[in-house]
Amino acid sequence: MKSGHTTLTPIFMSVYLSAALLQVLLLLCISDWMVHSMWRSGKDPDSFSIPYLTALGDLLGTALLALSFHFLWLIGDQDSDVGD
Repeated sequence: MKSGHTTLTPIFMSVYLSAALLQVLLLLCISDWMVHSMWRSGKDPDSFSIPYLTALGDLLGTALLALSFHFLWLIGDQDSDVGD
């Protein structure tokens, strides 16, 4: 039950929420472009764009989360329960 550190610092929450909002913004912009380009090419966007956007969402989410943790490590954001 006591494995890992689980402190939610204000810096962690702001970095995490920023990464999540950036992911949503990027996915919305990319999906808008993708759907319009598929309409122009005569393809059904429901069938063709959803798999790409789902995979891209997974990739972006993982990459942004990794970058967030790396940024937190660089600035020295520590758990308050370290050393307990």
